[in-house]
Amino acid sequence: MKRRRSRGTVLLLAIFFLVILNFLALALLDLLPLELRAAGRNRLETAAFLAADSGVLHALAYIEDRVSRGETPLPDDAASYVLQGETGSWTWEATLKADPETPPRGTNTIRVYEIHSLASLDGVAYRAVRALARQETFARYAWFEDQRRSDLVITATNYHIDGPFHSNSRIRILVPPGLYDQNRTPSFESEVTTVESYDTPDGVAYQGTPPYDDQGNPLPERYRKIFRGGRESLRTGARRIELPADSGALARAAQGQSPVTPSTRGVHLGQDAGSDGLSGGLTVVGDVDSMVLAVEEGGNRSVTIQQGSSITKVVEVTDTAITDPEGNPVPKGSTILYKPDGTFTVHTGLTNGLIYGTGNIRGLTGVNKGKRTVAVDMAAQKEIVLGGALTRADTPVGQAPQGGRDSLGLVAFKVRIPTSIVRTVNPPTDVYAAILAGTKESEGGFYVDSWETRTPGRIRLFGGLMMGYKPAWASVDSIEGTVLNGVTVDSTYDSNLSSSPPPYFPTIGKFRVLRYQEEAPRVD
Repeated sequence: MKRRRSRGTVLLLAIFFLVILNFLALALLDLLPLELRAAGRNRLETAAFLAADSGVLHALAYIEDRVSRGETPLPDDAASYVLQGETGSWTWEATLKADPETPPRGTNTIRVYEIHSLASLDGVAYRAVRALARQETFARYAWFEDQRRSDLVITATNYHIDGPFHSNSRIRILVPPGLYDQNRTPSFESEVTTVESYDTPDGVAYQGTPPYDDQGNPLPERYRKIFRGGRESLRTGARRIELPADSGALARAAQGQSPVTPSTRGVHLGQDAGSDGLSGGLTVVGDVDSMVLAVEEGGNRSVTIQQGSSITKVVEVTDTAITDPEGNPVPKGSTILYKPDGTFTVHTGLTNGLIYGTGNIRGLTGVNKGKRTVAVDMAAQKEIVLGGALTRADTPVGQAPQGGRDSLGLVAFKVRIPTSIVRTVNPPTDVYAAILAGTKESEGGFYVDSWETRTPGRIRLFGGLMMGYKPAWASVDSIEGTVLNGVTVDSTYDSNLSSSPPPYFPTIGKFRVLRYQEEAPRVD
Protein backbone atom coordinates (compact mmCIF):
# COMPACT_ATOMS: atom_id res chain seq x y z
CA MET A 1 0.00 0.00 0.00
CA LYS A 2 2.85 2.37 0.84
CA ARG A 3 4.62 1.53 -2.48
CA ARG A 4 1.46 2.35 -4.48
CA ARG A 5 1.18 5.74 -2.75
CA SER A 6 4.89 6.46 -3.54
CA ARG A 7 4.39 5.54 -7.21
CA GLY A 8 1.37 7.82 -7.40
CA THR A 9 3.33 10.74 -5.95
CA VAL A 10 6.16 10.29 -8.44
CA LEU A 11 3.64 10.14 -11.30
CA LEU A 12 1.99 13.37 -10.15
CA LEU A 13 5.36 15.13 -9.86
CA ALA A 14 6.37 13.94 -13.32
CA ILE A 15 3.10 15.23 -14.79
CA PHE A 16 3.57 18.54 -12.98
CA PHE A 17 7.06 19.09 -14.35
CA LEU A 18 5.98 18.04 -17.83
CA VAL A 19 3.28 20.69 -17.71
CA ILE A 20 5.82 23.31 -16.52
CA LEU A 21 8.27 22.35 -19.26
CA ASN A 22 5.48 22.51 -21.81
CA PHE A 23 4.59 26.05 -20.74
CA LEU A 24 8.28 27.04 -20.86
CA ALA A 25 8.63 25.59 -24.34
CA LEU A 26 5.54 27.43 -25.52
CA ALA A 27 6.92 30.69 -24.05
CA LEU A 28 10.25 30.06 -25.74
CA LEU A 29 8.52 29.52 -29.06
CA ASP A 30 6.76 32.84 -28.60
CA LEU A 31 10.04 34.63 -27.70
CA LEU A 32 12.17 33.05 -30.41
CA PRO A 33 10.65 34.98 -33.33
CA LEU A 34 10.98 38.22 -31.36
CA GLU A 35 14.65 37.56 -30.67
CA LEU A 36 15.27 36.59 -34.26
CA ARG A 37 13.57 39.74 -35.45
CA ALA A 38 15.61 41.83 -32.98
CA ALA A 39 18.83 40.20 -34.15
CA GLY A 40 17.81 40.85 -37.73
CA ARG A 41 17.10 44.50 -36.95
CA ASN A 42 20.47 44.87 -35.23
CA ARG A 43 22.22 43.27 -38.18
CA LEU A 44 20.32 45.54 -40.56
CA GLU A 45 21.13 48.67 -38.54
CA THR A 46 24.81 47.72 -38.33
CA ALA A 47 24.97 47.10 -42.07
CA ALA A 48 23.19 50.42 -42.72
CA PHE A 49 25.63 52.30 -40.51
CA LEU A 50 28.65 50.69 -42.18
CA ALA A 51 27.25 51.58 -45.60
CA ALA A 52 26.66 55.22 -44.59
CA ASP A 53 30.10 55.39 -43.00
CA SER A 54 31.57 53.96 -46.20
CA GLY A 55 30.09 56.95 -48.05
CA VAL A 56 31.86 59.34 -45.67
CA LEU A 57 35.18 57.53 -46.09
CA HIS A 58 34.87 57.52 -49.88
CA ALA A 59 34.02 61.23 -49.82
CA LEU A 60 37.09 62.02 -47.68
CA ALA A 61 39.33 60.04 -50.01
CA TYR A 62 37.81 61.88 -53.00
CA ILE A 63 38.36 65.29 -51.38
CA GLU A 64 41.97 64.52 -50.41
CA ASP A 65 42.77 63.17 -53.88
CA ARG A 66 41.35 66.24 -55.66
CA VAL A 67 43.00 68.73 -53.30
CA SER A 68 46.39 66.97 -53.50
CA ARG A 69 46.25 67.37 -57.29
CA GLY A 70 45.38 71.06 -57.04
CA GLU A 71 41.75 70.57 -58.11
CA THR A 72 38.59 71.71 -56.36
CA PRO A 73 36.34 68.93 -55.03
CA LEU A 74 33.28 70.86 -56.27
CA PRO A 75 33.76 71.08 -60.06
CA ASP A 76 32.48 73.97 -62.15
CA ASP A 77 31.86 76.13 -59.08
CA ALA A 78 28.92 73.94 -58.07
CA ALA A 79 27.26 74.52 -54.70
CA SER A 80 27.35 70.77 -54.00
CA TYR A 81 28.54 67.53 -55.51
CA VAL A 82 27.16 63.99 -55.16
CA LEU A 83 29.16 60.77 -55.00
CA GLN A 84 27.49 57.37 -55.26
CA GLY A 85 28.68 53.84 -54.58
CA GLU A 86 27.87 50.38 -53.27
CA THR A 87 28.86 48.39 -50.22
CA GLY A 88 27.69 44.81 -50.72
CA SER A 89 23.95 44.89 -51.37
CA TRP A 90 23.72 48.43 -49.98
CA THR A 91 24.00 51.69 -51.87
CA TRP A 92 25.19 55.00 -50.50
CA GLU A 93 24.98 58.59 -51.68
CA ALA A 94 27.37 61.18 -50.26
CA THR A 95 26.66 64.88 -50.85
CA LEU A 96 29.52 67.36 -50.46
CA LYS A 97 28.93 71.00 -49.56
CA ALA A 98 31.64 73.63 -49.11
CA ASP A 99 31.72 75.97 -46.12
CA PRO A 100 30.83 79.59 -47.09
CA GLU A 101 34.51 80.58 -46.65
CA THR A 102 35.83 77.66 -48.74
CA PRO A 103 36.58 78.05 -52.47
CA PRO A 104 34.74 78.46 -54.77
CA ARG A 105 32.30 80.15 -52.33
CA GLY A 106 35.03 81.90 -50.31
CA THR A 107 38.76 82.55 -50.18
CA ASN A 108 39.92 80.76 -47.04
CA THR A 109 42.90 78.53 -47.78
CA ILE A 110 41.77 76.12 -45.04
CA ARG A 111 38.94 74.23 -46.73
CA VAL A 112 35.95 72.91 -44.77
CA TYR A 113 33.35 70.50 -46.21
CA GLU A 114 30.12 69.04 -44.93
CA ILE A 115 29.48 65.43 -45.96
CA HIS A 116 25.95 63.97 -45.81
CA SER A 117 25.93 60.23 -46.51
CA LEU A 118 22.67 58.30 -46.98
CA ALA A 119 22.59 54.47 -46.96
CA SER A 120 19.76 52.64 -48.76
CA LEU A 121 18.69 49.05 -49.38
CA ASP A 122 16.43 48.21 -52.31
CA GLY A 123 15.66 51.89 -52.73
CA VAL A 124 14.65 52.41 -49.07
CA ALA A 125 16.71 54.87 -46.99
CA TYR A 126 17.83 53.36 -43.67
CA ARG A 127 20.63 55.38 -42.17
CA ALA A 128 22.17 58.87 -42.59
CA VAL A 129 25.47 60.24 -41.33
CA ARG A 130 26.61 63.86 -41.37
CA ALA A 131 30.29 64.75 -40.96
CA LEU A 132 32.25 68.01 -40.99
CA ALA A 133 35.82 67.76 -42.34
CA ARG A 134 38.47 70.47 -42.22
CA GLN A 135 41.72 70.52 -44.13
CA GLU A 136 44.79 70.15 -41.96
CA THR A 137 47.57 72.71 -42.06
CA PHE A 138 51.32 72.44 -41.71
CA ALA A 139 50.77 73.67 -38.14
CA ARG A 140 49.95 70.06 -37.21
CA TYR A 141 53.70 69.37 -37.22
CA ALA A 142 56.16 70.17 -34.48
CA TRP A 143 58.90 69.79 -37.08
CA PHE A 144 58.70 69.46 -40.88
CA GLU A 145 61.52 69.55 -43.42
CA ASP A 146 61.49 69.08 -47.15
CA GLN A 147 65.26 68.73 -47.60
CA ARG A 148 68.25 68.66 -45.29
CA ARG A 149 71.99 68.72 -45.73
CA SER A 150 73.21 65.12 -45.78
CA ASP A 151 76.03 65.87 -43.32
CA LEU A 152 73.73 67.31 -40.65
CA VAL A 153 72.93 65.21 -37.61
CA ILE A 154 70.19 65.30 -35.01
CA THR A 155 72.04 65.11 -31.71
CA ALA A 156 69.97 62.97 -29.37
CA THR A 157 71.00 64.97 -26.31
CA ASN A 158 70.38 68.43 -27.84
CA TYR A 159 67.06 67.94 -29.62
CA HIS A 160 63.68 67.49 -27.99
CA ILE A 161 60.78 67.31 -30.44
CA ASP A 162 57.55 66.59 -28.59
CA GLY A 163 55.14 66.57 -31.54
CA PRO A 164 54.83 64.99 -35.00
CA PHE A 165 58.08 65.02 -37.02
CA HIS A 166 58.19 64.58 -40.81
CA SER A 167 61.02 64.73 -43.32
CA ASN A 168 60.72 64.37 -47.08
CA SER A 169 64.42 63.49 -46.90
CA ARG A 170 66.21 61.10 -44.52
CA ILE A 171 67.74 61.65 -41.10
CA ARG A 172 71.00 60.95 -39.29
CA ILE A 173 71.06 60.76 -35.47
CA LEU A 174 74.12 61.25 -33.27
CA VAL A 175 74.04 58.93 -30.23
CA PRO A 176 76.58 60.17 -27.65
CA PRO A 177 78.36 57.62 -25.42
CA GLY A 178 76.36 56.52 -22.41
CA LEU A 179 73.02 57.73 -23.82
CA TYR A 180 71.31 54.39 -23.25
CA ASP A 181 72.36 54.37 -19.58
CA GLN A 182 70.85 57.78 -18.87
CA ASN A 183 67.47 58.44 -17.32
CA ARG A 184 66.36 61.10 -19.81
CA THR A 185 63.45 62.33 -21.90
CA PRO A 186 63.55 60.85 -25.44
CA SER A 187 64.48 63.15 -28.33
CA PHE A 188 61.25 62.32 -30.20
CA GLU A 189 58.05 62.08 -28.18
CA SER A 190 55.62 61.58 -31.05
CA GLU A 191 55.50 59.92 -34.47
CA VAL A 192 58.54 60.22 -36.74
CA THR A 193 58.06 59.76 -40.49
CA THR A 194 60.55 60.10 -43.33
CA VAL A 195 60.10 59.63 -47.07
CA GLU A 196 63.65 58.56 -47.88
CA SER A 197 65.81 56.15 -45.88
CA TYR A 198 69.35 54.89 -45.45
CA ASP A 199 70.30 51.27 -46.09
CA THR A 200 70.08 50.37 -42.40
CA PRO A 201 67.75 48.07 -40.46
CA ASP A 202 65.35 50.93 -39.64
CA GLY A 203 66.20 53.45 -42.39
CA VAL A 204 67.98 55.90 -40.06
CA ALA A 205 71.76 56.46 -40.00
CA TYR A 206 73.26 56.49 -36.47
CA GLN A 207 76.58 57.98 -35.42
CA GLY A 208 77.46 56.01 -32.33
CA THR A 209 75.81 52.86 -31.00
CA PRO A 210 72.55 52.13 -32.86
CA PRO A 211 69.38 51.02 -31.05
CA TYR A 212 69.53 47.51 -32.59
CA ASP A 213 71.90 44.55 -32.28
CA ASP A 214 74.42 43.23 -34.79
CA GLN A 215 71.70 41.30 -36.62
CA GLY A 216 69.49 44.39 -36.92
CA ASN A 217 67.01 43.23 -34.27
CA PRO A 218 65.51 46.21 -32.39
CA LEU A 219 66.45 46.58 -28.74
CA PRO A 220 63.33 48.14 -27.16
CA GLU A 221 65.12 49.63 -24.16
CA ARG A 222 67.48 51.50 -26.49
CA TYR A 223 64.82 52.68 -28.91
CA ARG A 224 62.80 54.18 -26.07
CA LYS A 225 65.76 56.38 -25.14
CA ILE A 226 65.48 58.06 -28.56
CA PHE A 227 61.82 57.51 -29.55
CA ARG A 228 59.11 57.69 -26.90
CA GLY A 229 57.00 55.09 -28.70
CA GLY A 230 59.96 52.81 -29.43
CA ARG A 231 60.64 51.32 -32.84
CA GLU A 232 56.90 51.37 -33.68
CA SER A 233 56.80 55.19 -33.70
CA LEU A 234 59.44 55.40 -36.47
CA ARG A 235 58.27 54.92 -40.06
CA THR A 236 60.34 55.40 -43.21
CA GLY A 237 58.98 55.29 -46.76
CA ALA A 238 56.08 57.60 -45.82
CA ARG A 239 54.07 59.59 -48.36
CA ARG A 240 55.71 62.80 -49.54
CA ILE A 241 54.03 66.04 -48.43
CA GLU A 242 54.60 69.05 -50.67
CA LEU A 243 55.23 72.54 -49.39
CA PRO A 244 53.40 75.37 -51.19
CA ALA A 245 55.13 76.89 -54.22
CA ASP A 246 54.12 80.45 -53.31
CA SER A 247 52.00 82.55 -50.95
CA GLY A 248 49.58 83.90 -53.53
CA ALA A 249 46.52 82.61 -51.66
CA LEU A 250 47.52 84.62 -48.59
CA ALA A 251 48.03 87.74 -50.71
CA ARG A 252 44.49 87.43 -52.05
CA ALA A 253 43.02 86.83 -48.61
CA ALA A 254 44.72 89.97 -47.27
CA GLN A 255 43.20 92.07 -50.06
CA GLY A 256 39.66 91.09 -49.12
CA GLN A 257 37.14 91.99 -51.79
CA SER A 258 39.60 94.16 -53.72
CA PRO A 259 40.57 92.38 -56.96
CA VAL A 260 43.76 94.41 -57.44
CA THR A 261 46.96 94.20 -55.41
CA PRO A 262 47.85 97.65 -54.02
CA SER A 263 50.88 99.19 -55.72
CA THR A 264 51.49 102.29 -53.59
CA ARG A 265 54.17 101.89 -50.93
CA GLY A 266 52.64 101.72 -47.49
CA VAL A 267 49.95 99.89 -45.49
CA HIS A 268 46.59 99.09 -47.08
CA LEU A 269 43.46 97.64 -45.45
CA GLY A 270 41.43 94.96 -47.22
CA GLN A 271 38.09 96.76 -47.47
CA ASP A 272 34.60 95.80 -48.54
CA ALA A 273 33.73 96.96 -52.01
CA GLY A 274 32.13 100.42 -51.86
CA SER A 275 32.29 100.89 -48.07
CA ASP A 276 34.68 101.52 -45.19
CA GLY A 277 34.05 98.02 -43.77
CA LEU A 278 36.78 95.38 -43.70
CA SER A 279 36.76 92.06 -45.53
CA GLY A 280 40.49 91.28 -45.50
CA GLY A 281 43.67 91.97 -43.59
CA LEU A 282 46.65 94.26 -44.14
CA THR A 283 48.75 94.46 -47.28
CA VAL A 284 52.12 96.13 -46.79
CA VAL A 285 53.73 97.24 -50.05
CA GLY A 286 57.53 97.59 -49.94
CA ASP A 287 60.20 96.58 -47.46
CA VAL A 288 59.53 96.94 -43.73
CA ASP A 289 62.27 98.10 -41.35
CA SER A 290 60.38 97.09 -38.23
CA MET A 291 57.03 95.57 -37.32
CA VAL A 292 55.96 95.56 -33.69
CA LEU A 293 52.95 93.60 -32.42
CA ALA A 294 51.49 94.96 -29.18
CA VAL A 295 48.55 95.02 -26.77
CA GLU A 296 47.24 98.51 -26.06
CA GLU A 297 45.84 99.79 -22.79
CA GLY A 298 42.38 98.29 -22.45
CA GLY A 299 43.37 95.05 -24.19
CA ASN A 300 43.04 96.12 -27.83
CA ARG A 301 45.63 94.77 -30.23
CA SER A 302 47.86 96.81 -32.52
CA VAL A 303 50.68 96.61 -35.02
CA THR A 304 53.16 99.40 -35.74
CA ILE A 305 54.95 99.29 -39.11
CA GLN A 306 57.98 101.41 -39.98
CA GLN A 307 59.14 101.87 -43.57
CA GLY A 308 62.03 104.28 -43.63
CA SER A 309 60.82 107.47 -41.97
CA SER A 310 57.15 106.51 -42.44
CA ILE A 311 55.35 104.97 -39.46
CA THR A 312 51.88 103.45 -39.73
CA LYS A 313 49.88 102.07 -36.82
CA VAL A 314 46.77 99.91 -36.96
CA VAL A 315 44.68 99.48 -33.80
CA GLU A 316 41.88 96.92 -33.69
CA VAL A 317 39.31 97.70 -31.01
CA THR A 318 38.88 94.14 -29.79
CA ASP A 319 38.17 94.67 -26.09
CA THR A 320 37.57 98.27 -25.01
CA ALA A 321 35.92 101.18 -26.83
CA ILE A 322 38.21 104.19 -27.34
CA THR A 323 38.13 107.70 -28.80
CA ASP A 324 39.87 108.82 -31.97
CA PRO A 325 42.33 111.78 -32.03
CA GLU A 326 39.41 114.15 -32.57
CA GLY A 327 37.57 112.90 -29.48
CA ASN A 328 34.94 110.86 -31.30
CA PRO A 329 33.95 107.48 -29.81
CA VAL A 330 35.20 104.33 -31.58
CA PRO A 331 33.17 101.26 -30.57
CA LYS A 332 34.36 97.71 -30.15
CA GLY A 333 34.60 95.85 -33.43
CA SER A 334 36.23 98.79 -35.23
CA THR A 335 39.70 99.35 -36.69
CA ILE A 336 41.70 102.61 -36.80
CA LEU A 337 44.44 103.24 -39.36
CA TYR A 338 46.90 105.93 -38.22
CA LYS A 339 48.72 107.14 -41.35
CA PRO A 340 52.30 108.48 -41.61
CA ASP A 341 51.05 111.99 -42.47
CA GLY A 342 49.21 112.29 -39.15
CA THR A 343 45.71 111.58 -40.50
CA PHE A 344 43.60 108.57 -39.62
CA THR A 345 40.61 106.58 -40.85
CA VAL A 346 38.08 104.54 -38.87
CA HIS A 347 36.67 101.35 -40.34
CA THR A 348 33.81 99.05 -39.40
CA GLY A 349 34.90 95.55 -38.45
CA LEU A 350 38.19 93.88 -37.58
CA THR A 351 40.82 92.46 -39.91
CA ASN A 352 40.87 88.75 -40.75
CA GLY A 353 44.17 88.42 -38.88
CA LEU A 354 46.39 88.36 -41.96
CA ILE A 355 49.32 90.72 -42.56
CA TYR A 356 50.89 90.24 -46.00
CA GLY A 357 54.05 91.98 -47.17
CA THR A 358 55.27 92.29 -50.74
CA GLY A 359 58.82 92.98 -49.50
CA ASN A 360 61.10 91.88 -46.67
CA ILE A 361 60.21 92.37 -43.02
CA ARG A 362 63.54 93.11 -41.38
CA GLY A 363 62.57 93.31 -37.71
CA LEU A 364 59.48 91.49 -36.37
CA THR A 365 58.98 91.48 -32.64
CA GLY A 366 56.43 92.09 -29.88
CA VAL A 367 53.44 90.55 -28.11
CA ASN A 368 50.68 88.98 -30.19
CA LYS A 369 47.00 88.97 -29.28
CA GLY A 370 44.35 87.14 -31.27
CA LYS A 371 44.88 84.81 -34.17
CA ARG A 372 47.30 86.31 -36.65
CA THR A 373 49.49 85.29 -39.58
CA VAL A 374 52.37 87.42 -40.89
CA ALA A 375 53.41 86.42 -44.41
CA VAL A 376 55.57 87.74 -47.26
CA ASP A 377 55.94 86.97 -50.96
CA MET A 378 57.61 83.55 -51.05
CA ALA A 379 57.75 83.34 -54.85
CA ALA A 380 59.92 86.49 -54.81
CA GLN A 381 62.04 84.90 -52.02
CA LYS A 382 61.17 87.54 -49.45
CA GLU A 383 62.08 86.98 -45.82
CA ILE A 384 61.09 87.76 -42.26
CA VAL A 385 63.92 88.71 -39.90
CA LEU A 386 63.20 88.52 -36.19
CA GLY A 387 63.92 91.71 -34.27
CA GLY A 388 63.62 90.12 -30.84
CA ALA A 389 61.28 87.92 -28.86
CA LEU A 390 57.78 87.07 -30.12
CA THR A 391 55.45 86.27 -27.23
CA ARG A 392 51.72 85.88 -26.57
CA ALA A 393 49.32 87.91 -24.47
CA ASP A 394 47.55 84.78 -23.16
CA THR A 395 50.69 82.94 -22.02
CA PRO A 396 53.34 83.77 -19.40
CA VAL A 397 56.78 83.94 -21.03
CA GLY A 398 58.60 80.63 -20.80
CA GLN A 399 55.44 78.54 -20.34
CA ALA A 400 53.69 76.40 -22.94
CA PRO A 401 50.40 77.81 -24.33
CA GLN A 402 47.23 76.29 -22.90
CA GLY A 403 44.85 77.52 -25.61
CA GLY A 404 44.70 78.78 -29.15
CA ARG A 405 43.42 82.35 -28.71
CA ASP A 406 46.67 84.15 -29.52
CA SER A 407 48.25 81.79 -32.05
CA LEU A 408 50.72 83.36 -34.49
CA GLY A 409 51.90 82.06 -37.85
CA LEU A 410 54.93 83.21 -39.86
CA VAL A 411 55.14 82.39 -43.59
CA ALA A 412 58.19 83.41 -45.63
CA PHE A 413 60.81 82.10 -48.03
CA LYS A 414 63.32 82.56 -45.22
CA VAL A 415 62.93 83.34 -41.54
CA ARG A 416 66.26 84.61 -40.23
CA ILE A 417 67.79 85.04 -36.79
CA PRO A 418 70.17 88.03 -37.00
CA THR A 419 73.36 88.43 -35.01
CA SER A 420 71.67 91.08 -32.87
CA ILE A 421 69.62 88.51 -30.94
CA VAL A 422 70.19 85.08 -29.33
CA ARG A 423 73.47 86.01 -27.68
CA THR A 424 73.16 83.70 -24.68
CA VAL A 425 71.93 80.27 -23.65
CA ASN A 426 70.31 81.60 -20.46
CA PRO A 427 68.08 83.46 -20.80
CA PRO A 428 67.08 82.25 -24.27
CA THR A 429 65.15 84.19 -26.90
CA ASP A 430 61.49 83.12 -26.79
CA VAL A 431 59.50 82.73 -30.00
CA TYR A 432 55.81 81.72 -29.88
CA ALA A 433 54.81 80.89 -33.45
CA ALA A 434 54.15 78.31 -36.11
CA ILE A 435 56.92 79.05 -38.62
CA LEU A 436 56.78 77.96 -42.25
CA ALA A 437 59.94 78.98 -44.11
CA GLY A 438 60.63 77.89 -47.66
CA THR A 439 58.91 76.44 -50.69
CA LYS A 440 59.19 72.95 -52.15
CA GLU A 441 62.54 71.97 -53.64
CA SER A 442 64.19 75.25 -52.63
CA GLU A 443 66.79 76.44 -50.13
CA GLY A 444 64.30 78.56 -48.25
CA GLY A 445 64.24 77.77 -44.55
CA PHE A 446 64.99 78.84 -41.01
CA TYR A 447 68.45 80.45 -40.94
CA VAL A 448 70.82 81.66 -38.21
CA ASP A 449 73.14 84.42 -39.38
CA SER A 450 76.89 83.94 -38.83
CA TRP A 451 76.37 80.86 -36.65
CA GLU A 452 79.98 79.75 -37.22
CA THR A 453 81.36 82.68 -35.21
CA ARG A 454 78.73 82.81 -32.46
CA THR A 455 79.23 81.68 -28.91
CA PRO A 456 76.53 79.10 -28.00
CA GLY A 457 73.04 80.62 -27.86
CA ARG A 458 69.54 79.26 -27.54
CA ILE A 459 66.08 79.88 -28.99
CA ARG A 460 63.09 78.57 -27.10
CA LEU A 461 60.39 77.92 -29.72
CA PHE A 462 56.79 77.32 -28.63
CA GLY A 463 54.85 76.26 -31.71
CA GLY A 464 56.15 74.40 -34.74
CA LEU A 465 58.88 74.67 -37.36
CA MET A 466 58.37 73.79 -41.04
CA MET A 467 61.28 74.24 -43.46
CA GLY A 468 61.92 73.82 -47.14
CA TYR A 469 65.59 73.31 -46.36
CA LYS A 470 67.31 72.49 -43.07
CA PRO A 471 70.60 74.40 -42.93
CA ALA A 472 73.22 74.30 -40.21
CA TRP A 473 72.64 76.36 -37.06
CA ALA A 474 75.48 75.18 -34.85
CA SER A 475 78.54 72.94 -34.75
CA VAL A 476 78.69 70.08 -32.26
CA ASP A 477 81.34 67.72 -31.00
CA SER A 478 81.10 64.65 -33.25
CA ILE A 479 81.32 62.26 -30.29
CA GLU A 480 79.91 63.96 -27.19
CA GLY A 481 77.35 66.10 -29.04
CA THR A 482 78.12 69.24 -27.05
CA VAL A 483 77.51 72.57 -28.81
CA LEU A 484 80.75 74.33 -29.78
CA ASN A 485 79.24 77.44 -31.37
CA GLY A 486 76.02 78.61 -32.99
CA VAL A 487 72.42 78.40 -31.84
CA THR A 488 70.34 75.47 -30.60
CA VAL A 489 66.56 75.45 -30.91
CA ASP A 490 64.55 74.07 -28.00
CA SER A 491 61.22 73.16 -29.54
CA THR A 492 58.03 72.82 -27.52
CA TYR A 493 55.12 71.73 -29.67
CA ASP A 494 51.89 73.70 -29.36
CA SER A 495 49.23 71.08 -30.08
CA ASN A 496 46.57 73.83 -30.09
CA LEU A 497 47.92 74.91 -33.49
CA SER A 498 46.75 71.64 -35.03
CA SER A 499 43.11 72.04 -34.01
CA SER A 500 43.06 75.84 -34.10
CA PRO A 501 45.68 77.01 -36.64
CA PRO A 502 46.63 80.62 -37.40
CA PRO A 503 44.40 82.20 -40.08
CA TYR A 504 45.08 81.17 -43.68
CA PHE A 505 48.08 79.06 -42.67
CA PRO A 506 49.30 76.87 -45.58
CA THR A 507 47.55 73.53 -45.84
CA ILE A 508 48.34 69.91 -46.64
CA GLY A 509 46.14 67.46 -48.53
CA LYS A 510 44.86 65.60 -45.47
CA PHE A 511 41.49 66.34 -43.83
CA ARG A 512 40.39 65.87 -40.22
CA VAL A 513 36.82 65.01 -39.22
CA LEU A 514 35.70 67.64 -36.69
CA ARG A 515 32.14 66.44 -36.18
CA TYR A 516 30.39 63.13 -36.90
CA GLN A 517 26.74 62.39 -36.11
CA GLU A 518 23.97 60.02 -37.14
CA GLU A 519 20.65 61.41 -38.31
CA ALA A 520 17.19 60.24 -39.28
CA PRO A 521 17.38 59.18 -42.92
CA ARG A 522 16.15 61.77 -45.35
CA VAL A 523 17.09 63.00 -48.78
CA ASP A 524 18.44 66.59 -49.04
